[in-house]
Amino acid sequence: MTPRPLYIILDGIDYCGKSTQVRLLESYLKSIGHRVVCLKEPDREGEYGKRIYEILETENDIYKSAELCFDLYLKDRKVNTEKRVIPKLNEGISVIQDRGKYATRCYQAAQGINENRIIEAHKGLLLPDLVVIMQITVEESMRRRESAGRNITADMFEKKREFLEKVAKNYGGLRCDWEDENILYADGMQSVEDVHSQIKTYVGLIH
Repeated sequence: MTPRPLYIILDGIDYCGKSTQVRLLESYLKSIGHRVVCLKEPDREGEYGKRIYEILETENDIYKSAELCFDLYLKDRKVNTEKRVIPKLNEGISVIQDRGKYATRCYQAAQGINENRIIEAHKGLLLPDLVVIMQITVEESMRRRESAGRNITADMFEKKREFLEKVAKNYGGLRCDWEDENILYADGMQSVEDVHSQIKTYVGLIH
């Protein structure tokens, strides 16, 4: 018998290891009988996702584009949920998603958007079966960024660090924002294998 399709979101600050864990989780779910599709928000090929990436790649002032980012992320998320996530689940295909509304709650709140406004804007959105927030320190995020070769100027480094501190704090409080959701935390400072093992344990709780 084909297992019930699952909707799982992995989220966290920049360079927390989501992409690696998405791939490992995809392989694991397939090994236990699931058909799987992996999605990412924002959708780089979508109308709103393209505009978001343009802002992310060209804007130097993190706070200037807060309202526009909030609007675009909401529109991209609605399209992703209605046109990609729900149809796949209806076909019996499990969905693993890189980022979701949790990123908007953390990043756009850090940009200055009111947190209650963000929460209210997401009411009625399809809830995932499991959300895994991967936690690493801001220091580790910056170290991994530099190791990846994405160097930035000293001024931007300080601004980005201050911003990520706000984002990381917001991620730590997500379970208070959405108490009725299955939000669990994984220690992203562990080895790749240990993080994957922790995520598999979480999946076992809903499978």
